[in-house]
Amino acid sequence: MSEQQLDRWGEVVRATASAFPYPPTPDVASAVRRRLGARPWSGRRLVIALAILLLLIAAALAVPPVRAAVLQVLRIGAVR
Repeated sequence: MSEQQLDRWGEVVRATASAFPYPPTPDVASAVRRRLGARPWSGRRLVIALAILLLLIAAALAVPPVRAAVLQVLRIGAVR
């Protein structure tokens, strides 16, 4: 397609789009904010969640094959 044909095509598409009746856009962001605000994470819950995550990571790294796989992926240890 030539540049003129592309320009004409763009004009046709814009004209068609402007004549098309679009439904109103729902206010999704406000609904999500209301739902998130209904159940806020308290500081205590966050600390407990982080402590559990830290314990799980420490337990996984206590197993030698897991630790070796993580070190191999991160390339920590012997220089290759």
